[in-house]
Amino acid sequence: SGMRQTTLTEQRRPLIKSACDKLTSTVAKWIAKSCRPINIVEDEGFTEVLRVATGDSSIKAPQRRTIMTKIHELYEAEKKKKENDLAATKHQALTGDHWTSVSNDNYLGVTAHLITDEWKLKSFTLTCMKTEERHFAEACAQQFQTVASNWAIEDKTTTIGIDSARNMIAAARLL
Repeated sequence: SGMRQTTLTEQRRPLIKSACDKLTSTVAKWIAKSCRPINIVEDEGFTEVLRVATGDSSIKAPQRRTIMTKIHELYEAEKKKKENDLAATKHQALTGDHWTSVSNDNYLGVTAHLITDEWKLKSFTLTCMKTEERHFAEACAQQFQTVASNWAIEDKTTTIGIDSARNMIAAARLL
């Protein structure tokens, strides 16, 4: 009846704009979530994979600038969701930890914990920031206050969970 299966050597129609946009968003999510280098979109092998996967031999990989813009949009959308979650609750708990990397850089990670109106526990990272000052109690307390202020939860934080390091215990007392 004239119907036959498409072979690999045949070229299909070019992708429509909405399919290209979805592909660009998916590539951006993959790069961000998997910590891939942005320049992977400039690799000829990546372009070939896209061509085979889409069946469109004319497709080009998204530009680096486009991917960066998409990643920033994804970040802002996720941040807005977290801000809405925090704004919707009256109380939150924070946990924090200071550590030193193998290359001797200092970091602070702070996680928020809250219970939604549906009694679901939500936890997510507020920051993982490089710190320059030493981990004295006053500096640790100030860093926690800064994080809480940046997320507008300084009056909603009821509990701070820490490890048993002396500086963190002293910082918690200060707070």
